[in-house]
Amino acid sequence: MKYSKVEWLLIALVFGLSIAANLPAEFPVNVPLTPGALQALLLVLLAIVLVRYAPLSVVIATGMLLVGSGTPSLIAGHFQLEQWVFLVLVGLFLLLSLTRHMLKLHDQNELPDSGASQSLQTLFRVVQQGNLAWTHRLIAMGADVNVRNEAGETPLMCAAAKGYADMVQVLIQNGANPRLENNRGETALTIALMKGYTRIAESLEISAASKHERREASGKA
Repeated sequence: MKYSKVEWLLIALVFGLSIAANLPAEFPVNVPLTPGALQALLLVLLAIVLVRYAPLSVVIATGMLLVGSGTPSLIAGHFQLEQWVFLVLVGLFLLLSLTRHMLKLHDQNELPDSGASQSLQTLFRVVQQGNLAWTHRLIAMGADVNVRNEAGETPLMCAAAKGYADMVQVLIQNGANPRLENNRGETALTIALMKGYTRIAESLEISAASKHERREASGKA
């Protein structure tokens, strides 16, 4: 599975903070922050990761689990805070996640930009957002499902990278070519395999084989 530079940075920060926060007191290393401060920073970083990457349902379930298990009193006691302070922080965490989710829904339902100069950007945007309704509309309006961006990527590659199985099916059914390669020589199939999306990879393999068989049949005819 491939990660972006930001995701690798987050992984490194969480890993490094986890180790630094749990070093024995006698360990000979100079850390500018106390273990408690490192643990607090780690909690903040984990909250940011959850808000940024986790679905809203996972964030809500995590918040309910924290409150229902009595974790606020334990953490508040550990950091020598009043319990209500931690409860307020959990509430802000949930509110931030809900706000981000609502903004994302607003962007998905927003009317895409019109004009030929915006067509490529619009198609890639709705595919990356998983907006099936607008993908159908753009295809009906004549959008090219095999259009490429500057990296040589097609909408099908973007859908495969995101793990959108339904979007992959829609694009394939409307003529998307699974054999096209981007500037790095990757196809939608290799991208799906690298990301671990086996269901999508199987669909792409079947589609590629079917297109190959049709070409051979037409050649023989």
